[in-house]
This record gives sequence, C-alpha cells and structure tokens, in this order.
Amino acid sequence: MHHKKDEDPKLVELQTKADEYLAGWKRAQADYQNLEKEYARRMASIAEYAAADIIAKFMPVIDNFELALLHLPEDAKSSEWAKGLFQVQKERDEMLETLGIERVQSKGKRFDPHQHEAVGHEPSETVPEGHVIKEVQVGYAMKDRLIRPSRVIVSKGTHH
Repeated sequence: MHHKKDEDPKLVELQTKADEYLAGWKRAQADYQNLEKEYARRMASIAEYAAADIIAKFMPVIDNFELALLHLPEDAKSSEWAKGLFQVQKERDEMLETLGIERVQSKGKRFDPHQHEAVGHEPSETVPEGHVIKEVQVGYAMKDRLIRPSRVIVSKGTHH
C-alpha cells in the first residue's frame, strides 16, 4: 500500500498488519486447497490399487471361465445355456472395461519383460526373434499398473 507522509503512523501500522494478515490468510487458503487436491489424488490412487488388488484375486476365476468356454463342445455352442455363458463373458468384459482394466496385448508384439513373462522359446519361420508367438495366459493392466503379466512363448527366430 502506498502511504502519504501526513498519514497517521498508527493507521499505517494497522494497515500494514492488515495487509500481512490478508497475505497470510491467502497463503493458508492456497495451501489448504492444494492439500485438498493432494488428498483427493491420494484417495483415488488408493481406490485404484484396491480395485486392481481385488481383480487380481479374481484372475483364477476369470481364467477358469475362459478355459471352460474354450473347451465347450462345438455342438453345444448354440444351446441356450451356452449362449447364457457367452452373455456372462460379454458382461464381464464390459465390467472390466468400465473399471479401466485392459488385456495386455501380446501376440506378435516385441517381448517386454515389464508386461510379459516368458514361459518358453520356440523357433519360428513367421514371427521375428524376440517377439511373442503365443499367449499362454492373458495378462491384465489397469491404467499404468500391471495386474498380471501375460505368460507367453517367445520366438527364437529361424534356425538354419
């Protein structure tokens, strides 16, 4: 604040203190708003980790359901109960998508130890060395967090 020479010194002192208090209050308010944002970010992160942990515990159930559908006899696939199973599979996939959970893309991709677990290596005429030939078990990720790596067979390339 700009002060004139003829102003009362007591008034100037009080105005200076008021300005200091106002500045301090504004800093405290900004700190509080930053704290609220940080708290909300941490709570969202905790919720995300909790959801990922719960999904990880359901992975064996998801795997067994997939195996059951894969081994469904051809002549049974058109039955009403099989159609019901495929509907449950569709709903499960939609639920995982809603939670932000995606399958780790593996087949044909370059082997990435951060997303894949190599369970074997095989020669291949068609898949380049160091790339995934086959996915043995699906991997899942939630945003940037890997829930489970894909278990894969990796190409050794061609042997002459």
